[in-house]
This record gives sequence, structure tokens and C-alpha cells, in this order.
Amino acid sequence: MEQGESFSADYDLPGDLAYAETCASVGLIFFARRMLRLHRNSRYADVLERALYKTVIGGLSLDGTRFFYVNPLEVYPDVLGKNKNYSHIKAQRQGWFSCACCPPNAARLLASLGEYIYTAEEDTVYVELYIGGRVEIPLGGQVVGIDQQSDYTAEGTTRIEITAASSVRFTLALRFPSWSDHAVVKTGDQVQEYLHGDEDGYIRVEGEWAGTKTVEISFSMPVRRTKSHPLVRHTFGRTALQRGPFVYCLEEADNGKRLYQLRLPRDAAFATGENAAFPAGVKILTAKAVRLQSEGGWAGDELYQYDVPMIEEEAEVTFIPYFAWANRGEGEMTVWIAESHQE
Repeated sequence: MEQGESFSADYDLPGDLAYAETCASVGLIFFARRMLRLHRNSRYADVLERALYKTVIGGLSLDGTRFFYVNPLEVYPDVLGKNKNYSHIKAQRQGWFSCACCPPNAARLLASLGEYIYTAEEDTVYVELYIGGRVEIPLGGQVVGIDQQSDYTAEGTTRIEITAASSVRFTLALRFPSWSDHAVVKTGDQVQEYLHGDEDGYIRVEGEWAGTKTVEISFSMPVRRTKSHPLVRHTFGRTALQRGPFVYCLEEADNGKRLYQLRLPRDAAFATGENAAFPAGVKILTAKAVRLQSEGGWAGDELYQYDVPMIEEEAEVTFIPYFAWANRGEGEMTVWIAESHQE
């Protein structure tokens, strides 16, 4: 809650009042990393990845010059500045804050991100994040080079090149992200398929490594519909979309005003594409939806009317990664969209 950064009642999670401080997500990443070192289970790395790709990079503008202190899940600009309950919510990132803890916290995390990609324990190297770069890790009395080339966020693929001067035996443990249900791993001429369900969430590639060897990984990237606990009244009957590590949202720039009128059919199919306003490789999602409106429009200025017939008009909706919102001017935004249950 905005009031003293305190907790409310259980399951009281209104998206438009969410505090969701950028610094809190940075702290969550610190905590998840320490838990990962204490308990070898990929769910902690999943939390780390979700906080990084949603709130932390969402707290920065695409050019890195403006920041969100608070990261709401829904914004309706017309009430901002008029309703005191939304005094902590901004529709656009700010250049600086009187309490400027979030910008330097995000900066120091991103500057040290290389420390979060791999974890080496005895004779195992764990790949926690699929982010391009090169690292050198001491193994078996020598320094082993690991060079990662990643298209993970866009296509679910990454290529890891391992270089060792002489033969060394170790296990490369590849995190199987929770959002994927199928993986293909190619090592040399060997191709192996995996389904999600390993006890600790890692795919282990064991063997002798000498010279230069390459491991190629491809994760399936279905569009997943996330549902909240049924006691969260604000999101009951609504869904949030995720593809790969990115959570998606609707923005007024693509879908017009009054996003609350939109309904996403349960059987909606999604197409992926790109938008020139965002960096190359950032995928958007489009789908057929409906907009719920009163038939014939609203009669007069009365606040309430009896038995107003409602109709569903066809609409095409565009979802963008949550981190990319508020880079094209002020407008409405929502992560959660109501589902249409009509056949």
C-alpha cells in the first residue's frame, strides 16, 4: 500500500492502486539470488527473472532517462490529480524524485547483472539467466570460457559456446523457465527434447569439455493466460498474458480509450509482430476481441438507467510488453483484461 508502504488485508490487490515499487523488485532479486544459493531450485531464478523483466526494466524509460517509483498494473489518467487515493500513481515516468532510491538501485543492479547469469557450484555450472555475454569460470584447475549469444526474449533460443584448453568434466545445468512447456537441446550432433517437470527445474548436460563445444537451446514460447487467486476480487474473471519472460499489457496508444470495455474471448488466437516504436526484437501480440457497449449509445446524461441492452462489437487488440508502456505519451493502461465467456 502507498500508505506507509504497509500491507492491507489478504488478497486486497487492486491493480490501479498497486504500489509495486521499483526498489522492492530490486530487493526481491537480491533475496531470490540468496535463496537460490541456499536451495537449488529454479523457482527462485524464475522469480528473479520475472522481477527483472517486468518491474525493474519497466521502471526505466526506453532511453534510460526517466523513471517510475511506482509500477501500477492499471492506469486511468482522468482520475490522477483529482482523487487523492491515486496520489502515488503516475501516468508517465519522472526525471527524478525527492526520494531518489529507485534510479540508482536499478542502475547498480543492471551494472552488476553479469553476476546473476551463472552460478558455479563444485562441478556444475548453472545457467540462471539467458543473457548474451562472455564469462570465465574456474573449473577443474583451469579457466573455462562461456560465451552466450541469446535471442531468448524474442524467440526462446540461446547458443552457449564453451571453451576449455584441456579436457575438464563438469555439468552444464540449464534452467527450464516456468513459462515454457517444451525444450530442445542440441549438443554437437545430439538432439534431446524435454518436457517441463524436472524436480529442481534444470536440464543437465553432462560430459567432458575440451576445445570448443556448442550447446543450443530452444524453449517453446506459448502465450500463457495468467489467472489470479479467486479471492482477489479485482481480477476475478480477468486474465493477464505472458509470452516468454514478458508480461503484457494493453495501452491506449494501440487500443483507444476505455480499455475496461474490452473483452478477450477464451479461444482468441494470438499473432506476434513488432512495432517500430520499440527496440528491434521486442514482440507485440495481436488478437481478435470484442468491445462491450450499450446498444444505440447512452440515452441522455442520466448516471443510471434501467435495462440498457449491451452489444459486443468486434475489435482487434494489441498487447505490448509491460516494460514498454508509457513511452508514447500519456494514456490508459491495463495488465488485466476481462474475458468473454460467450460461445
